[in-house]
Amino acid sequence: MPCDLHAGIGGAGRICPADQWKVNPLAFESPYQHTLGGEVVLSGVGVHSGQPARLRLLPSEPDTGLRFRRVDLPGAPEIPATLDYVLADQLARRTTLGLGRTVSVATVEHLLACCLALGVDNAVFEVNAEEMPFFDGSAQSLAHGIQQVGVVAQNRARQPMTIHEPVVFNRYPVQMAAFPSHTLRITYFLDFDSAAIPKQSGHYEITGESFLRELSPARTFCLWQDVQPLLEQGLIKGGSLDCAIVIDGDRLLNGPLRFPDECVRHKAIDLLGDLCLLGRPIRAHLTAWRAGHLWHFQFLRELQNALVAVENSPRTPCEKQVMSSPDMRTQNKEAFAP
Repeated sequence: MPCDLHAGIGGAGRICPADQWKVNPLAFESPYQHTLGGEVVLSGVGVHSGQPARLRLLPSEPDTGLRFRRVDLPGAPEIPATLDYVLADQLARRTTLGLGRTVSVATVEHLLACCLALGVDNAVFEVNAEEMPFFDGSAQSLAHGIQQVGVVAQNRARQPMTIHEPVVFNRYPVQMAAFPSHTLRITYFLDFDSAAIPKQSGHYEITGESFLRELSPARTFCLWQDVQPLLEQGLIKGGSLDCAIVIDGDRLLNGPLRFPDECVRHKAIDLLGDLCLLGRPIRAHLTAWRAGHLWHFQFLRELQNALVAVENSPRTPCEKQVMSSPDMRTQNKEAFAP
C-alpha cells in the first residue's frame, strides 16, 4: 500500500511530532546508494501556478538518479534532477527544471532537499502539473512522506564528491564558498532590510535526523511589500498566509514562528535542494551570504567544474582507488524504516 498524504495549500498532511520519527542517520552516511522503501502519494497546490497537483514518489533502480516525470503530458517525459536541466531564466523565487520551454516542473527544491538529507539517491517523482505542491511552505510534508515508507539500501556504491581546496564565489553583496570537510555542513547568513527579520546565521551539520528536526519544519517567507509586484509577475497565485511567513514592516502577519530563526533555516533548505542537483552526494562545508536560487545555481556550476577538474586530473592508481572507494568503516546496508 502506498503512503497517501493529502494536504491542501494550508495543510501539512499527517505530521507526527519529530521526536516520534524513527530515523537511522546511517542511511545518509552509508556508502551504498538508496531508494524509497515504497510509494508515497501527496497532493496540494502550486504556490506560483495556483494549480492543484498530485505527486507520486516511486522507488527506482541503482544509478538512475532522481527524475521528475510529467504524467499529464504526452509520453510522460522525464526530467533528470541535475544542473544541466535547470532553466536559468526561471530561478526567481524557486528552482525550475525543464526540457526546454514545453516540458518543465517548478519549485522542486524542497523535495530535493529531503532526498539529499535523507539519503535518497534514486527515485522517480510523478507529477500531473507544471509545479510541485507547496503544502505549508516547508519541507515537512515531503520529509514525513519519505519517512513513512523508509529508505532502503541498494547493491551499488555511492560516489560522493569531496572538496580538497576551497572554492569561492564572489558577486557582491553575495558570497558563497565550499571548504573541505569530512561531512556535509551548511553555514548560512541572512541579511534582509527588515526590522521583522533581523540578521540571522545558522550552522547545520546535515544528517537525516538533524534535517527532520532542525530544518524541515521551517517555512518560506516573504515581505508584504513584495506581494503585489509578485502577483503582477504572474507568481504566488496559490499563495496565502497558510503557506508562508509574511512580514509587514516590523511585524509578522501570521505568527508565531516555529523557530526564532526560522527564515535562515528555510534558506538552508533551499540551498540543500539546489545542492542535490550536483547529482551525487558531497562532503563539504558550504557557506552562503545573502544568496538565493540564481546565485546557488551559478556557484554550483563553478563548484561542479572545479570538482570535475580534480576528478579528471592525473592520479596514481592508489590515489584513484582511495578517491572512489566507499569508506568501509561506515558500511551499513540497513535503512531507516517507519
